[in-house]
Amino acid sequence: MSRDYSEYKASELDKHMQSHKPENGIYLENYKNNADIDCDSKTVVIHVDCKYEYFEIKNSLRYDKSEEFMNFLEKYIDKISEIKNLVSSNTDYRQHFLEKQKNYSDSYKFDFDLMDEDLFLSCFEEDILCDIFGTINLFYLSKNTFNLSEGILDFIYADLSTPLNRLIKILESYSFADVFCSDNHKIDNFKNYESMIYFDMSMEIIKPLMYSSFYTAICPPKFDFNKDIVEQIKWYGNYLISKQKEYREIIEFCYDEDYYPDFFLGASPKARYFLYRTLKGLPTESHRIELMCLERLPEGRKFRMFDDTFKYNDLNGENLNKEDSEFAKDSDLSIQEMSQIVSLYRYIEEGYVFSNIDEILELEFTKMLKTDIKIKKCKRCGKYFRLKGKYHTEYCSRIADGETRNCREIAASDKYKERTAVNQALQIYNKYYKRYHARLKVNQIKSPDFYTWKYKTLIMRSDCEDGKVSPEEYETWNESYFPNRKKKETK
Repeated sequence: MSRDYSEYKASELDKHMQSHKPENGIYLENYKNNADIDCDSKTVVIHVDCKYEYFEIKNSLRYDKSEEFMNFLEKYIDKISEIKNLVSSNTDYRQHFLEKQKNYSDSYKFDFDLMDEDLFLSCFEEDILCDIFGTINLFYLSKNTFNLSEGILDFIYADLSTPLNRLIKILESYSFADVFCSDNHKIDNFKNYESMIYFDMSMEIIKPLMYSSFYTAICPPKFDFNKDIVEQIKWYGNYLISKQKEYREIIEFCYDEDYYPDFFLGASPKARYFLYRTLKGLPTESHRIELMCLERLPEGRKFRMFDDTFKYNDLNGENLNKEDSEFAKDSDLSIQEMSQIVSLYRYIEEGYVFSNIDEILELEFTKMLKTDIKIKKCKRCGKYFRLKGKYHTEYCSRIADGETRNCREIAASDKYKERTAVNQALQIYNKYYKRYHARLKVNQIKSPDFYTWKYKTLIMRSDCEDGKVSPEEYETWNESYFPNRKKKETK
């Protein structure tokens, strides 16, 4: 008997999983990046996928000289050039991204250790291959270091809508049929290169959106050019925007002091996150791929040559006993080689493998919770930022578009102006209060008139402190309220 699902209602988890399931042939897991998170220093190091098999496929193109395939490559390279002109409009999005990060903020700056692309391209002599390699990702083979929380903050505040809408408008009437057609599969070896070609073209198309944030750049999509490209771009853009909204909501729920403060008083971000996932019907556990490797000299650690506990702490094997040779007699390694391996001090280095934005966002956020990162909302721009050390501030150090100073500097300047205005207004008030009160005592001003002036000047002083009235206007008004007494002419 078949089951009746006519009245089945999708759970929150079902809806969540469905919204993250790629549609129309788009593929999201193209790189296998490695993230090393140091919970002591609260830093993140990401090594972007080297993708050696991808390198080898491109390299093999130089040996594939069939006429059909060369004709295809010629069309393909023309299409790449056409797409560059159409999408980029002479804008170098990679350089634009680096400049944006460079000027962003001293506190939030990423440390990018990028591959030398010119050196990489020099491996390929043929012009046709250099044209193909021109689509390479800026972060290919790179090492990138930043403080924990900055990857998420960089992503959730990236402008994705502007490049997304522009791409949709450009490509709605554009056709790839002259290059990507069913006849291509008749070409010898085309299937071997198809995935690489789709990936290259996808990166060229998506560059304006891809370089909106660091995470979108290191987790690029691959489109299926046998299907509707615009629909795939729409889905991908909306997927990214939904992730932005989701993590802004999570940060507000877990960290914001003004989010239902009476209820959450004293609750830790960890407890609030558990509640968030419970309310959303999401599992409170996750599974990750962890990478473990044995290193002799890990980065950022003090160099240590030998393992002091091993009896032979030398590289020459001069102190080996004859009895030790028995251990190595059935091995491909000599006893000297074994001794060298064991005598060197080893560290265990751990990292996490991720391929899509979902994985790295969830990883970074849970590490933020584990290391008790403090997040606060800037009182000027309203964006969240990380508090560093024991220093507490109400303002972030981001530099907003169109500004030359960050929120902290602007807020300090505004406060200085306010204090200056308050001090000036008070000085002016005190000056005229003393003058007119002295004249009151000698009956040069009547008491009702004095107290009427006092009431009015206090109101104006408040306006001056608020910036509604300038100090000059406030002083002129006080000076003219009671005209100076004319001195008697001497005979």
